[in-house]
Amino acid sequence: MGDKVLIRFAEIIRSAIRSTDLAGRMGGDEFIEI
Repeated sequence: MGDKVLIRFAEIIRSAIRSTDLAGRMGGDEFIEI
């Protein structure tokens, strides 16, 4: 279940940022967008 949540969250983030931006998971519940 946790993996599905992370995958869905990644899809949402990807759809909300520019194609030139980079989003990643730092660890735990920390995410970063560059």
